[in-house]
Amino acid sequence: MLDITNLSLSYGKQNVLQNLTISLSQGEIGCILGPSGCGKTTLLRAIAGFKSVQEGSISVNGTIVSDAQTEMPVAKRRIGVVFQDFALFPHMTVLKNVAYGLSKLAKSDSLKLAEQAIELVGLNDSKSKYPHELSGGQQQRVAIARAIAPKPDLLLLDEPFSSLDPELRERLSSEIRSIIKQQNITALLITHDQTEAFAMADKIGVLHDHQCQQWGTAYDLYHEPATEFIADFVGEGVFIPVTVVAYENDEESTIEPIEEKRIWLETQLGRFLLPEEYLTSGTFKVGDKAKMLVRPDDLRHQDESVMKARVVGRSFRGAHILYRLSLNENDGLLCLAPSHHDHQIGESFGIHLEVEHVICFPI
Repeated sequence: MLDITNLSLSYGKQNVLQNLTISLSQGEIGCILGPSGCGKTTLLRAIAGFKSVQEGSISVNGTIVSDAQTEMPVAKRRIGVVFQDFALFPHMTVLKNVAYGLSKLAKSDSLKLAEQAIELVGLNDSKSKYPHELSGGQQQRVAIARAIAPKPDLLLLDEPFSSLDPELRERLSSEIRSIIKQQNITALLITHDQTEAFAMADKIGVLHDHQCQQWGTAYDLYHEPATEFIADFVGEGVFIPVTVVAYENDEESTIEPIEEKRIWLETQLGRFLLPEEYLTSGTFKVGDKAKMLVRPDDLRHQDESVMKARVVGRSFRGAHILYRLSLNENDGLLCLAPSHHDHQIGESFGIHLEVEHVICFPI
C-alpha cells in the first residue's frame, strides 16, 4: 500500500535521509521513531508532497506519487495529515472544521461524511463547539476526524500526542489506534516517544545517521536490535564488558576448532552462552572483547545471592522501583524490582543476572 524505495532526501548539500526503504500493507500502522533532527518530519513532508525527492520513490496504492521526475500535486495524493499542533480553525465549529476538507462535495454529502467522522471519534455532543471550548484530547480527536473524513488512502500523523499529558497520551493513543484499525486505514506516524510508538504501531522504523537502521515490530527492536544505537535507544539498559571464551567440560580451552566447544561470554555478573547466530555469522571469535546489553528486567533481586550490589540511585514507579546499582566500580547497572523490596541509597542487596535474549556487539 505504502512503498518507499531507496529514498534519499536533502536540503542543498546537506543529506537528511539516504537509501530509506520501508513498506506498509493495507490497514497497517507504521511508525518512524528517532531523536530530534533525525529526519522524521522531512520524510513525512516528502510523503505528503511538501518536499521534493532527490533519489528513490514513494508509491501509494501502487501509484508513484514522488520520485526524481514525478511530483504528484498534494491535493491529488489522497493523503490525510494530522499536524502536531492540530491546526484547527479557531473561528469554525467542530463540524465546520471537519467538513472543511470536503468542500468539493455537495453540502449534504460533506456534512454526512463530517458527522460520520465526528461520531467515530466520540464527539457527537461537541459538533457546535469551537476549538477553544475543547480539551487537548478533544481537539486531537477533531484533528483525527478531519483527516479521515475524506476517506484517504493514507493517514500521516506528525507527533500527534506530544502536547498532551502522559496519562491522556496513553489513553488517546490506544483509542486512535482502535479507530484507525476499525476503518482499515493505512497510517504512518512519526514520534520520538518509544511508548507511543509501541502502543500505536504494527511496524517501527528507527532513524539514525541519515538511515532507517531497522524496520520491524516493537518486539524485534527491543529483543533483536540490528545495531548498537537501536539497542541503546530503545528501552532502558546498560552495556557491560564481556570476553568471548571457549569451555570444554567446564575447563577453559583455546584449542581450535571452536565449533566443537561451547562458546561463552564471561562477565563480572556470570557466564552466558553465546547464541548460535553470533557464531555462524562470524561476528565473534574466542578471545574477542565485546559489550553485552543488560536490561533492568534482566537483573533480578535475589536475597540469597552472594553477589551484592550497592544502591546509588532509585526511581519509584508504583509497582516497581528502578534501582541504579554499583558493582565492582560499575555504577550504571539498572535493576527493576518489585517495590516491596524497598532499599535506600547506600544499602546493598543480592542480585542475579538472568538474560533470556543475549544482545552483544563488538568493541
